[in-house]
Amino acid sequence: MVRCFSEITEEEFEFFGEEQRMGKHSKRTAFKKLLYGLCFFHSVVLERKKFGPLGWNVRYEWNDTDFHVSKQWLRLFFEEQDVIPWESLEYIIGQINYGGRVTDPQDRGILQTILRAYLRPDIMKNDFKFSSSGNYYAPPAGSLSSFMEHIQQMSLVDEPEVFGMHTNANLRYQLQVSQYLLSTVVSTQPRIGSGGGGSTGAEGGAATTPEEEVKRKCEEFEASLPEVLLREEAGPKSFTTLESGLPNSMSTVLAHEMVKYNKLITAMRKSIHDLQKALRGLTLLSADLDAMYESFLTDQVPRLWSAVGYTSLKPLGSWYRDFLQRVQFIRTWVQNGEPACFWIGGFFNPSAFMTGVFQAFSRAEGVSVDKLGFSFQVMDEEVARIEAGPERGCYVYGIFTDSWRWDGTRGVMADSLPGEPYASLPVVHFLPEPHHKMGPGWHCVPLYRTVVRAGVISSLGASSNYVLSIEVPTDKESDYWQLMGAACVCALAI
Repeated sequence: MVRCFSEITEEEFEFFGEEQRMGKHSKRTAFKKLLYGLCFFHSVVLERKKFGPLGWNVRYEWNDTDFHVSKQWLRLFFEEQDVIPWESLEYIIGQINYGGRVTDPQDRGILQTILRAYLRPDIMKNDFKFSSSGNYYAPPAGSLSSFMEHIQQMSLVDEPEVFGMHTNANLRYQLQVSQYLLSTVVSTQPRIGSGGGGSTGAEGGAATTPEEEVKRKCEEFEASLPEVLLREEAGPKSFTTLESGLPNSMSTVLAHEMVKYNKLITAMRKSIHDLQKALRGLTLLSADLDAMYESFLTDQVPRLWSAVGYTSLKPLGSWYRDFLQRVQFIRTWVQNGEPACFWIGGFFNPSAFMTGVFQAFSRAEGVSVDKLGFSFQVMDEEVARIEAGPERGCYVYGIFTDSWRWDGTRGVMADSLPGEPYASLPVVHFLPEPHHKMGPGWHCVPLYRTVVRAGVISSLGASSNYVLSIEVPTDKESDYWQLMGAACVCALAI
C-alpha cells in the first residue's frame, strides 16, 4: 500500500476539481476513493500469494505495472464518463489487466470476487468497511498526505480476515514455511542412516548404516507388495454387459484402473529387485536406482514409482500404506462387484470415474451425456452402514473439506474449527441429472486430487488436478467461500 501511494504525485491525486460531478458525487472525491480501493485490491492480490494454494492455485507474477495501468484506465474513465462505469472497470481491471495473467478458472473467479469487494458503489460511503473487524476501510477524501498517514497506521501484520480467510490460514502459512526450511535442510544432508531401532544408545546396539536402512525397507516393501490384479479372480458381477450388448461403463472404468495399478505394481517390484541386486554388488547402481536409494533414506516416493503412479503428496511411508489400501479397494471390486460406496481417493483417474457414472446413467435413461450434470446430496449414513448403492448415480466417500467443514446439524457449509483446516465430508450421493442447474442457497466447491491445487492447464482450460465442482448447501454468499479458499480434496499430504 505504501509503495503504491508513494508513486502517486500530488498533481495526479488532485487532478479532478471538486466542482466536477460523477453522478451524485464529486469527481475528486470519487476518484480518490476508487484509487484507494484499487490500491487495496492490488495489495490483497499480491499478499494472498503467501498462503500458497489457499490464496491462488497458481502463483502469478503480478507487479506494480498492473496497478499503474489500471490506475490510468481509472483516470481515463473519469475523464470521459459522467457516471462511474462499475461494469467497465470490473471488466478492464479484472478480466484484462490482472485477469490476463490468470490461467486457472477458479483463480479467475476469486480475482473477480476480490475486485468487487473493493471497487463497488458502497466504497463511496464513509462508514463502509473492507473487513468484518472494521479495521480496514477507505478514509474520507482528503489530501495525499492524509491517505499516506492512514496507510502507515495500519497493522504491520496482516490478519487473514483482511483477505477474507479463516484464522487457520496463518497456521497453513507457517506450516508451509516450516516444511520448506526442513526440506532445504534435508536436501543438504549427507547419506547418514536414521539410526532407528539399532542406533547406538542406552541399549548399546550398533548404529544402522544407510545401506542397511535401505536394505530393510526393500525387504519390507517386497514382502508386502501385492500381486497384480487379474481378470481370472473377477466375480460374476464385476465385468458385465448391458442388454443392448454394450459393456457396463463401470466395468470399463475398473478395467482401466486395473491396467494402471498393474503397471505401478510391476514397476515397483522390478525396481526393488534391481536395487537389491545393486546393493549386493550383482549389478551397477544406475542413476535411477541411486535416486531411489536417496528417496528411501529421505522418506520420499522414488521417481521410478511416481512416474507411473497416481498424483500424491504423501511421504513414502504414508504413500505405501495408502497404496496398499488403494489396491485392496480395486481388488475387492474385482472379486465382489461394484461396491455400495466408491472411495474417490482410490482411483488413478477420478475424472474418468465420474465420466463412467455419466455414461451408465446415459445408457440406462437414454439421455445424451453432454446434457447431464450432477446434483449432490450429503448423506447422514456412515460408510459401514450402507449395504447397497442407489438406483441411479453413486455414493462416494473419502472426500476431505479444505478451509470449511460440513455442519451435519444444520445441513450447510460452516467455518473450519480452529486448528483444523481439513475435515472429512460424509458420504455424498452423486446423481446425474439432465439439464441440471444449481439453485439458490448452494455453493460450487471445487474438488481437487491433492491439497496443492495447481495442475497442468489443458487446451480446454481445465487443470489436471481438478476433478469437478460439488454443489453444497450454504447460508452464506458464495463470495464468502471463494475468498475463504474453500475446496475439497481427494487425498491429504499426510
